[in-house]
Amino acid sequence: MERRSNAINKQGTTVPLSSNVVLRITFVIFFSLLITSILITRRIDDVVEERLGRNAISIAAVIANTPVVKEAVETHTALRDIENIISTVGRTNNASLVVFDNQYNPLVQYDVAGREKFLDLAREIVNRPLPTSMEIENLQYSMQASSAIYNDNNEPIGYVVAVMPNDLVNAIIDESMLLITLAHGIGLLVGIVGAILLARNIKEILFGLEPETIASILQERSAMLD
Repeated sequence: MERRSNAINKQGTTVPLSSNVVLRITFVIFFSLLITSILITRRIDDVVEERLGRNAISIAAVIANTPVVKEAVETHTALRDIENIISTVGRTNNASLVVFDNQYNPLVQYDVAGREKFLDLAREIVNRPLPTSMEIENLQYSMQASSAIYNDNNEPIGYVVAVMPNDLVNAIIDESMLLITLAHGIGLLVGIVGAILLARNIKEILFGLEPETIASILQERSAMLD
């Protein structure tokens, strides 16, 4: 009786089995989801910038190879037509666009951000050796690309510049992070519910007894048999 009394007193100072199971499983799920979130977040930044960069390259190349644009740049006529094209493409893709002649004079432009320095940035992009750049100091733009416009004799007659604004990048990343957080929250909730059901099932199997109580009973039984 003294042993059982001591075991019961000891049981009162320990965490119940059901609570212990729920806490441990919750901790494992939370820690796993946290590590996953960190890895996914780092990857999302790279993927978004890469895809938007490719999108900027594609937009500039398609516009530069459009026959209407080529003719308008070469003759400096029908600028209204390419202005409609540029504004439509810019609104559809949330991109800033500029069409230059071969003297870097802007013929048509569409800037979603309305920046005063946009033309300076566009000229800088045209003169870069690389078609894209991920970082522009002191300018809130990223994912830029340029493409030359050639006439029938394969001579450069102008340039097209496409710029994806940082606001678009941040919006996509924020939206992705919101979905990831929501998914992980649902996963954690499902894990906690599963842990509670598992703890109840274990307790039913043990007839509602705690491990300390079972150990005490086995000790008493062993002592009685001896």
